[in-house]
Amino acid sequence: MSSVRFVVPEGIVKIELDGSDDSKSLSCYRRVPENVTEVVIPYTVEEIESTAFYDCKSLSAIRVSPENPKYRDIDGVLFEGTKLHIYPQGKESRVYEIPDFVTEIGNSAFGGCSHITEIKMPESVRKIDNGAFENCKSLSTINMSGAVSEIGDSVFSECSSLIKIAIPKSVRKIGDWAFAGCSLLAEMTIPESVREISNSAFESCSSLTKITIPESVRKIGNSAFRGCSSLAVVEMPRSVSEIGPAAFMNCKSLKTVKFPQSAGKAGPAASRKLSAPEKIKIHGKTGETGDAVLPLSDAFPESGENSGETDPRNGIDSFSFLNVNNIPIFDRSYPHIISATVNGIGKYAFSGCSALSEIEIPDSIEEIADFAFEDCSALTRIEIPESVAKIGNWAFSKCASLASIIIPESVTKIGNGAFENCSGLTRIEIPKSVTTIGDGVFFNCSSLVEIDIPDSIEIIPASAFAGCSSLTTVRIPESVTEICGLAFGNCSALAEIEIPKSVVKIGDGNSVSNWYPLPSPYFPCSPYSAFAGCVSLAGIKVHPDNTVFRDEDGVLFEGTKLYKFPAGKKVKEYSIPDRTTKIGDEAFCDCSTLAKITIPDSVTAIGR
Repeated sequence: MSSVRFVVPEGIVKIELDGSDDSKSLSCYRRVPENVTEVVIPYTVEEIESTAFYDCKSLSAIRVSPENPKYRDIDGVLFEGTKLHIYPQGKESRVYEIPDFVTEIGNSAFGGCSHITEIKMPESVRKIDNGAFENCKSLSTINMSGAVSEIGDSVFSECSSLIKIAIPKSVRKIGDWAFAGCSLLAEMTIPESVREISNSAFESCSSLTKITIPESVRKIGNSAFRGCSSLAVVEMPRSVSEIGPAAFMNCKSLKTVKFPQSAGKAGPAASRKLSAPEKIKIHGKTGETGDAVLPLSDAFPESGENSGETDPRNGIDSFSFLNVNNIPIFDRSYPHIISATVNGIGKYAFSGCSALSEIEIPDSIEEIADFAFEDCSALTRIEIPESVAKIGNWAFSKCASLASIIIPESVTKIGNGAFENCSGLTRIEIPKSVTTIGDGVFFNCSSLVEIDIPDSIEIIPASAFAGCSSLTTVRIPESVTEICGLAFGNCSALAEIEIPKSVVKIGDGNSVSNWYPLPSPYFPCSPYSAFAGCVSLAGIKVHPDNTVFRDEDGVLFEGTKLYKFPAGKKVKEYSIPDRTTKIGDEAFCDCSTLAKITIPDSVTAIGR
């Protein structure tokens, strides 16, 4: 390759990647050729941006005027005092030994250097700045100085050839994305000096199989090990007081999580958290039984849509072990898997943990947030403690193996779709403390046989029991004033239902949930009625004291409107009573045995 030399004009004071380009400043993006191999810096330059030559992939040498009071070069490498400032990306040396006067490696100093395979670092280096070795695709070996106290953000990010690295005992913090994308890094030992593993520190280290976290670590940041798809073993100390959301998300090979046994009492600082395997115990009263302790977290992922509803100090946070679906057992030498004093389980905390079969929740939990146990398809049993006041939207959605659940008297609200598609659920008791149930709360619970709605409920929401194809018995209390559209849609085994005197409104298309519209092919006609698709419903009974609705021989009327003819009523002919003035929407929908209907002259309107 031919040499291309660029001489920075005298008078230039500042050199940057892309900024102002005038008599005092030089924009490399605008003025320096991309194929430049050598740059000459004059004595007038006072400031060189660390990424100034980042786009100069062929640059092999930076030369500095000996009269420049701030910068100098050694063998084409740029230095600022005792800081190694820029190592040219195009320099073809495979091995580089950093001079022993260097105390700091600057921001992005080796960033994008694709040729270098080994770096020898002297003990004089005390600081490694952000992105110092980022995207050094060929770097496989580096010895770090024992004087370094912090590994900055993105220092080794995307060093895809890095196989092993020894972190010195002087390091106290591993920064954000420090080793993210080091796809060949197979093993990592973190020294006892480290107190914090920051956000995404080891994200997407897809070859990492084992990590030992020492007793010194207090915090594991958001997404710290996210996407470490080969990670099979994690050894977690009792010192950890915070594990961020999504910390082990998508660690699909994770098979063993080891927790040490705690001694004595665990005070407030021992609030802990984790989530994901085949069996989990979360003990509410820590320290009194010598249980193992597992840390908690506080922050939400920075996705904007999550509002951080759990207490920032005490909660099993969002996305913690999302999609960790391959944990068959915990190490049995640790007798109690998780011990925690927590007051909330965050959004998506256990979502997609498909091997999780059982979980015990402590009596300190106050809220189970949206999607907390969504798609835990092996979960067979769960007991919700008396402390829980709210079960969030879709909290147990698609827990297909869940056969029973006990909801305590403390719960006041159950969110939209909280138990939707729990196809193994046969029975559930809703306590009188519950005043609100959400749309589609038991949608498609196809094994649910009976339901007692407590007298604290005033509205049966849209699609609440839609698709409960085994439901045969429903008891509606006198507290209910409204039954919304599709509330019992497609309850194909429901043979009879009784409307209490308190009901003044039964839903149609105007009260159908946006979440659960149930279009064709679920129903052969427009699916808006509260009882659409109830093909076995032979009669609808109405309390005689109801002032809005009545029944005549099991047919539902609202004043002079024929509201609903039961689809399972086994008659071939039906004569509408003479005083009827209107036939309601979907009034005869799904009536497959009815062959003849006689409509009197009094009828002036026929609905959809």
